[in-house]
Amino acid sequence: MAVVILPDRKIEAPALQAIVNEAGGVIAEHSSNRPWISGVAGNQIHIQTRYLQLVVLGHTTATADSLLRRVEGLTRVDQLDPIARLVVEYDVLLIAKDARRTRVYAPAFQTRSVFWTTIDGIPVLADSQYVLASLRRFELNLGVLVVRLTNTEVTHPFIQSTIWSGVEALGLGESVTVDQTGEVSTARWWKIPRAEASLAELSPLAKSGLSDACALRLLGRDHVSSDLSGGLDSTTLCFALAEQTEKLATFFMRVGEGQNNDWRWAQRASHELGTNHHEVEYGKILEQIVQEVPANVTNFPEGPSPAVTAIASARPLASILRSAGSSVHFNGHGGDALFALVSSSPWSFLRSSATKKWRWLMRYRTLNRIPVSAYVQMLTDHRSFAEELHGLSQGRVSTPRYDQAEYSSWVQSPRFSPFFQADAIGLFREHAEEHLNSGTRPLSDDRTQHQILSYLYVHGGVVRRMNTLVSDLQFDSPFLDRRIVEPGLALNHDERTRQRPIKPLLAHARPSRMSIEYFKRLDKGDYTAEVFDQYEDVVGRVRSLFSEGSILSSLGIVDDGEVIRQLSSYSPDGASQSELIDIEFAEQWLRSVSEVRSRQPQRSVDCVKV
Repeated sequence: MAVVILPDRKIEAPALQAIVNEAGGVIAEHSSNRPWISGVAGNQIHIQTRYLQLVVLGHTTATADSLLRRVEGLTRVDQLDPIARLVVEYDVLLIAKDARRTRVYAPAFQTRSVFWTTIDGIPVLADSQYVLASLRRFELNLGVLVVRLTNTEVTHPFIQSTIWSGVEALGLGESVTVDQTGEVSTARWWKIPRAEASLAELSPLAKSGLSDACALRLLGRDHVSSDLSGGLDSTTLCFALAEQTEKLATFFMRVGEGQNNDWRWAQRASHELGTNHHEVEYGKILEQIVQEVPANVTNFPEGPSPAVTAIASARPLASILRSAGSSVHFNGHGGDALFALVSSSPWSFLRSSATKKWRWLMRYRTLNRIPVSAYVQMLTDHRSFAEELHGLSQGRVSTPRYDQAEYSSWVQSPRFSPFFQADAIGLFREHAEEHLNSGTRPLSDDRTQHQILSYLYVHGGVVRRMNTLVSDLQFDSPFLDRRIVEPGLALNHDERTRQRPIKPLLAHARPSRMSIEYFKRLDKGDYTAEVFDQYEDVVGRVRSLFSEGSILSSLGIVDDGEVIRQLSSYSPDGASQSELIDIEFAEQWLRSVSEVRSRQPQRSVDCVKV
């Protein structure tokens, strides 16, 4: 059930009143006795001073008394950033009001978030997009739909856009404020560190940050579980969790790659830690997703996404996790971006104060088989964030799919397969122009930090969407905790890029019980085989959906005939197959939107009909 936040206004719109009635109870009231915060919430802290009223929802180590001492002398909500830095982490929302404004803080990477829209002049905030979309009769933003289908959602500024027209979302590390006139504004409360500290300086901070992040999430938990993929992120996480709990269940997803040795490393870690270890066939999880997680707006209220398979896995995994007694399941989301190289790392490394840079750069080019011309373009790219966004708004979107010259870009170029219509490119251009005209800035002036932060924001969204699918069990990644992220971002480009050893900060922050041998492994598995297996299951559904006339075609986004023709195409990396899997999901999802809208009473809101 969603948490809904309303201003101190009389509610006359029937649809809005219905949302309040269905929210599940009043958590806090205005002085007028009108509902301020409605919904069902677990852990709550309520604080009232002469000037401020605060409500903290979620898990925190802070107490009401400790918070009261910190806020007693404050008079305005815009003085609360230090309080947010203290308590807003994991699944916590901090909701506060003074005499004129309400302000809401959410975790920096939106593992739990807040969204808003305006109905009949009343700003409505909620931690669920479904609630707000229903108020707007599920009016679609078609530009965002195209963004989702061209794999551009993984990059800023497109990651912040919601699929619903008129529904807004928080950006990275932002709070939202509503004043007494109904005007809504956002501001960043989290400060991003500069990438200039040494490994020696940051290792103790990362080590204590990992321990503190785990401690917060284990508070009051009897049994917990975690992914144990055999990779460095999940393995380090399990060693950190095992330092604080003896009731840890670990889960490994077995794949069909014959040369994949991940299972050996996972079994080694499980044996060393003495966990209750489970192995699950990834292919069977994919089968259960098809059977148990239909592509509809109820299951996926935030719409299609390139990460939809990871999101959908929450439900079949939850049934297994419950049998292990787990109340919260951890994963290593964000670890690769935070501790390893990103594609712009060589660009930033070249401009760092490191010595012997060219020797490393040439070796990197050789190992990754990057053509010389593309490598030169990548390293000498001087475009600004605004210039790249302007280029996309002008239709310069025809970059080859895997052109390494684009690796250092601020904004990832979209993938327009042959089945997209010209109108789809036009919708994308318009959406890019909206961001450009709004004055959107990069997440950081440091190009590599900007890429890392984009990926962390995406992972936060995946965690949030997974939790939408399951009500009695939580998913989370401690690597999205600011106490780990901040030292990760602060590492200088020299030591980050050279990777001695792999993921050097994580290696130095690992629990003492964990051998450095884990960081010296050279083999790493993947899930490409499972993509092809999943694709084989999708082929028949795609042919059926797009032979009878699709909603995507009626919206001018795809050509049905070209979609069917692509069924016979092949790409060795599975990219073409993944695109068709995403298209099939989007079509099913759009049909569910149409069905839900048809059951709603008419409102005087102009909607895109689907």
